[in-house]
Amino acid sequence: MNVHFVDGTPFLDGNPIYSLISPDSKKGICINQDQATTEKVSIAAYMDKFGSIDDEENFIEELVIVCELSEESVQLASELIEVWVKENTSYYEMELLIKKKL
Repeated sequence: MNVHFVDGTPFLDGNPIYSLISPDSKKGICINQDQATTEKVSIAAYMDKFGSIDDEENFIEELVIVCELSEESVQLASELIEVWVKENTSYYEMELLIKKKL
C-alpha cells in the first residue's frame, strides 16, 4: 500500500501505521492508529475491498483496524488478524467475527 505523499514524504500520522498485502491469497491488512483520547478501549474494524472489484483477478479483500493503542486493543486486533491470515477464512466470516468481537 502507498504510505507516502506524491512528493515522497512519508505519512506520519499513523494512517496506516501498518499495511500488508498478500498477492497470492488476495488479502490485505491495514491498521490505523489514532491518538489516545480516553482510558476506554477504542477499536473498530471492518472489511473492505480495493482494486478492480469488477474483475475477480485484480482486487484485494482487506481487514481494516482503527484503534487507540492499549493492551486491550492490541489483544482484539491480534485475534482478528490471526483469523484473517488463515487461508480458508472468507470475507463474510470476518464480517461476522468483527460483529461478534466488537
